[in-house]
Amino acid sequence: MIQPITIPRRISQLAFFALTGQWLYVGWTRCPFAVPFVGCASCPLADCWGTWIQWWFIWVLGASVLLVGRAFCGWACPMGLVEEALGSLPRPSFVRRLTEGSAWKRGWPKIDSALRWLRYPALVAVAAIAISESIDVARPYPYVVRSPHTFSLEPIWIALALGGPHYAIRLWVLAAAVVLGLLVLRGWCRYLCPLGALLGLANKISLWRIARDPHGCTGCGRYPRECIQHTVPGTTECVVCADCVQGCPTDSIHMSIRRARRQAAGPAITDADLPETAAGP
Repeated sequence: MIQPITIPRRISQLAFFALTGQWLYVGWTRCPFAVPFVGCASCPLADCWGTWIQWWFIWVLGASVLLVGRAFCGWACPMGLVEEALGSLPRPSFVRRLTEGSAWKRGWPKIDSALRWLRYPALVAVAAIAISESIDVARPYPYVVRSPHTFSLEPIWIALALGGPHYAIRLWVLAAAVVLGLLVLRGWCRYLCPLGALLGLANKISLWRIARDPHGCTGCGRYPRECIQHTVPGTTECVVCADCVQGCPTDSIHMSIRRARRQAAGPAITDADLPETAAGP
C-alpha cells in the first residue's frame, strides 16, 4: 500500500528528474571535464542544460541543506530515483539465495557499515580532481563531442574513441552504479555517492530533522530494517524520505524543528538506540 508521504515524494522525484535528467545524462556521458557538473559556466556543450541550470541548482541545493539536511537525496536527486527504480525490480535468484542465507544476514550489517565508508574516499578524489582540472576556464580537454539530439548514442561512441580516459571511467562508474542498484537498494547512494557523503553532514545542522519520542519508541527495529537507506532516522545516512514517520507502529517518529522542540521531541535516533537487526540488501 502506498503511504501518503510517498506520493508527494514520488511527484517531487519525477519533477526533478524531468528537469535535471538531461543534465545527468550528458554529464555522465559527454561532459568534457573530468568531473561533470562543476564546470558548466565555461562549457561549450550548447545541448546540455547545465549551462543554465547549474547556478539555479546550487542555490536550491544550498537552501534545502540548511532547512532539511540531506532531503535532496530522498526527494530530488535523479540518481536516487533511478536507484530506487532499479531496487524495485526482482533480484536475480542467485542474489536472493545469497542474501537470504542466515550466515549472510548475520554478517550483512557489518559489511554494510564498512562499505558506507567508501563514499568519503570518493568525495576526496572527486574534490581533488575538480580543483586540479575541472574548474578551469580553459577546460582540460581540447574538444567536445556535440550532438544534434541530446540522447543520441553516436556522440558517446565518438567520445570513447577520441576522448581521454575520463569518458570511459565515467561509463564504467555508471555501469557499476546500475549493477549495484540491482543488487542492493540505493547501493550507489549508500556506498559510492560523493555528494551524498557531503550532504550527510548537513543532517547535523539543518533546521528540520527527523526525531523520535523516546517514551513511545519500543525499539522494534523496523527502521533500519525497512528503510530505503537501511539506516535509522536522523543520522548522516538518513535521506529524510519520511517513510519512517508514516511507518512507525507507535507514531513515535516525526519531523521536528531543531532546538525549538528539543525537549518535547527527544534526541534524534542513533544506531545505539535500536536492537541489532538482520537488515538485508
